[in-house]
Amino acid sequence: MLDAALKSIHPKEGDDDDPGNEPPPWEEPVNGGDLFNDIRTWLGEYVYAPDEALIAVTIWAVTTWFVDALYFAPILTLLSPTKRSGKTLVFDLLRGVCRRPHL
Repeated sequence: MLDAALKSIHPKEGDDDDPGNEPPPWEEPVNGGDLFNDIRTWLGEYVYAPDEALIAVTIWAVTTWFVDALYFAPILTLLSPTKRSGKTLVFDLLRGVCRRPHL
């Protein structure tokens, strides 16, 4: 469900800073808790990580949608002691759920 929705709203081409690339508002009310859990579950299907890490990444992704209302915006850093652990995959996945992703 989430994969299909992301394909329909994520811009294919163009400048991510262009406000014209913003997806239209959802037509019906969205339960924020359910959306949060859907994003966390969706990330967990692709990335093996502790639930706490998935929660932190999901919180970061959600805050990109209202960063204009914050006094500061955290920077997401993914660290791993080994190569090929999925760091780039997480960033690729986040492109689909973050507002104006610059990765």
